[in-house]
Amino acid sequence: MLELLPNQNSFTRHLKDFLDKCIVEGKSPATLRIYDKWISEYLNFIYPETPNKSNTLSYLASLKNRRYSTTVKKDNPYSASTLHQAFRSLRTWFNWLASEEE
Repeated sequence: MLELLPNQNSFTRHLKDFLDKCIVEGKSPATLRIYDKWISEYLNFIYPETPNKSNTLSYLASLKNRRYSTTVKKDNPYSASTLHQAFRSLRTWFNWLASEEE
């Protein structure tokens, strides 16, 4: 198991709190999965750093060149809409963090 530094534990807790808030607001299960996927992946990408503008931009840039496999024979780049989904997920989370003064 990955040993997290105190700041990573803190951000993992913030993610859980954020997702709980989304549940209370009535967000759909699909929206919750999307937020959890992109924010968790981002936190893993920046580990052991804490979130900041520079590593957020690096993460989003890395998605531009990342590929995923929908079948064994197919290797596709992420679409622009998928990249925008990741951006929106992180923006929503960061806005929530700012509103919570974290």
